[in-house]
Amino acid sequence: MEDADMSCMDGDGDADIEKGRRFLELIDKQSTLQQAIASKLTRLITEHGWDSDAMRAELADLVKEHSQVTGEINGLDTGA
Repeated sequence: MEDADMSCMDGDGDADIEKGRRFLELIDKQSTLQQAIASKLTRLITEHGWDSDAMRAELADLVKEHSQVTGEINGLDTGA
């Protein structure tokens, strides 16, 4: 078994593991944001009829944060 491929354990292995962990954290955060966005949109449509300035502002903040998380995920994917 001494000849087993250990290439994933070289110096880049730790970076890949950390990158993988960060990717999973970001995916979880992205999913949470998507759920929050869907919830806010549903409330705006069904309860407020788009008349809630506060709800629209919250939604805008969620969309902005979602875009930032998505950008970071894409950056991890391309190695940036």
